[in-house]
Amino acid sequence: DLLSQPSRAILWAAKMKNLTVELRDINPLAGDAETPEYLAKFPTGYAPALEVLEEGKEPIMIAESGAILAFLAETNGWEDLYPSGPAGALQRAKIQQWIHWYHTNLRFATKLVWSPFLLKKLAAMGINVSLFSSKLEELSPEKAAALKAQVDKQWKDAMLTMTHGALKDSPFLASKDGPTIADFILYSEIDQIHYAGLYDFKAWPEVYAWIERMQKLPEHDSVRQLLFKFAN
Repeated sequence: DLLSQPSRAILWAAKMKNLTVELRDINPLAGDAETPEYLAKFPTGYAPALEVLEEGKEPIMIAESGAILAFLAETNGWEDLYPSGPAGALQRAKIQQWIHWYHTNLRFATKLVWSPFLLKKLAAMGINVSLFSSKLEELSPEKAAALKAQVDKQWKDAMLTMTHGALKDSPFLASKDGPTIADFILYSEIDQIHYAGLYDFKAWPEVYAWIERMQKLPEHDSVRQLLFKFAN
């Protein structure tokens, strides 16, 4: 599901590194991630998920984009994206610091604005989104104002953290030399908000410059064709 932010991050890194992967589309709206067969492999019931099949070996099943990208980087020698060994320990810790932060900060901020936007688009296309109907309910003026205040604060906090935590002094989040898996994951959360025009990133020059740098990486557009369609 390439409307899934973590799915885009994984496929983007794989394509950049010329790693061949077989995609199997999962539709959460249809309950594909809640079938007994899927849950037997990936009990969290989320996508993306990675299954590695090798003849004569036990299948490997991994969920969560950070874990998947770290596994792919380590097993394929992507030292620039996720350095190995004792010499890379500090940088790996910095990468993991950003990934852990993103789950309860940046990801939460994007859900506040992207989920209603996406669901309205899907509903207008005639797709059944009844499982998420509560997110489409019209809010009273008081609740709408409270939600806007929450959204504004969440985004301001996220932008301050990214600016002063890294981008004020570095072109990328965990390395001055180039992007790491942290950049792939966080950017794939921000890209949808940027292309849909749901937040003004130009108000944060360091973050906006980082967005422009990430846009220039190979395969950026190829994994975002579906996103471009929905965002415009």
